[in-house]
Amino acid sequence: MTDLRTILTARSTFYQVVRGVLTDAGAIEVKTPIACPHHDLAPMPQFLTTHPATGQSLYLRIAPEEHLTRLIARGGPAVFEISTNFRADTSDETHLAEFESVEALFPGWDVGRVARLVERLCRAADAAMAPWRPTSVPGWTADPSPFALVPVTDWVESEFGFARDRFSDPVSVAELAIKLGVDDVSAHTPLPKLADEIVGAIAGHFDGPVLLTSAPNYLGGPAKERAGDPGFLSRCELYYQGLELGSMADQVTDPEIIRTRYRDNYALKQQFGINSDPANEALLEDISNGMPDFAGLGIGFDRLLMLSLGYADVRSLHPFIYQ
Repeated sequence: MTDLRTILTARSTFYQVVRGVLTDAGAIEVKTPIACPHHDLAPMPQFLTTHPATGQSLYLRIAPEEHLTRLIARGGPAVFEISTNFRADTSDETHLAEFESVEALFPGWDVGRVARLVERLCRAADAAMAPWRPTSVPGWTADPSPFALVPVTDWVESEFGFARDRFSDPVSVAELAIKLGVDDVSAHTPLPKLADEIVGAIAGHFDGPVLLTSAPNYLGGPAKERAGDPGFLSRCELYYQGLELGSMADQVTDPEIIRTRYRDNYALKQQFGINSDPANEALLEDISNGMPDFAGLGIGFDRLLMLSLGYADVRSLHPFIYQ
């Protein structure tokens, strides 16, 4: 069993470093609701509970992003939250049903600036864990070279001759997934799932940290399309040795686009047998009152801490739950 003092002391320092980097970038730390009356936008099942006094149904949040977006819509400054989230995952070496994330939104920023901040945050957090990391294990950001920035479209064209316009053809996308070694691909596999699997499979071809960009717009997430590049997202996915650590994006500001995503994701939820509310009208109303251009980030806190400590199992960071 991992030493308890090491876990608690290292985790406390990790919080401080993450907070320091984001505060220095001009963001204010906030706290947002964990139990919410509306299902999150993402098409996945959520834990559902009932208020014992009122009988109100409440969903345990997947992420705080929709709450943070409402703060930006109401004229708030840059904000961040180290949040506790819940997903219906089976816990294993890299997944937790209850986990923490770092989410931040920056009015006036773009995805490139946010990506540089994420790299700075990762390096600072990794360096801070050196006193508790085995001396035989180098930090995962030890290479001083900038994180690799790789457009998905360019990579698949270089490796497979897969032209970018073929991303609009579901059959071609499924064939690409099979070439990349993705399992359980069929004619019925939804395009968002295929896109997610393809990005993850590409990430596995890189040993160091890599930022994958230019994914097709059906990948999902509240990201804008790239300027002058219809059909592809202004978004980066951060991976290390095939493990997804987080994402950054130019966020959508058009309420009609977000409403359409609610409708599409609601249809997906029904297809997957997930019961949920069709839309968060309060969020849509706030966004309809006007949104500045802004960019955001979301990072898996537990996975980042696991890598920075040189651990092989994320469950070892949670002595109350998994030990």
